[in-house]
Amino acid sequence: MKLQTQFTVPKKDLQDLDYVRKTQTLEKTLKKFA
Repeated sequence: MKLQTQFTVPKKDLQDLDYVRKTQTLEKTLKKFA
């Protein structure tokens, strides 16, 4: 159970980081065209 949690949490963190990175990239792109 503990092992499963250790793998589940980092995976979610990675997804969050990927989402943040995409959002920041989108903002930079919008500023370029703004």
